[in-house]
Amino acid sequence: MFSTPGLLTTGTYHHVAATFDGSTVRLYIDGAAAGSGAMAAPVLTGQAGSLEIGGLSATSGNQFDGLIDEVAFTWAPLRAAEIARIVANAGQGT
Repeated sequence: MFSTPGLLTTGTYHHVAATFDGSTVRLYIDGAAAGSGAMAAPVLTGQAGSLEIGGLSATSGNQFDGLIDEVAFTWAPLRAAEIARIVANAGQGT
């Protein structure tokens, strides 16, 4: 879809967020917009099977090599300002 070379460094905590508004996926790293791309198919709508975070079980060698903590889902996409506020307040969102 899109790549963000150099934005994530090893050995460092990063806040990564993605939103989907029905047509566009937006990626935020450490509270700043990092990329976006069109997505025609709906996300998590009527799909059978497991939701996988950090890789695809059917794709060998395509797994995230690190720790993932505090995963959250919302019913509506967060705005850029809301994501920046969550990052600024260490995940508290206020």
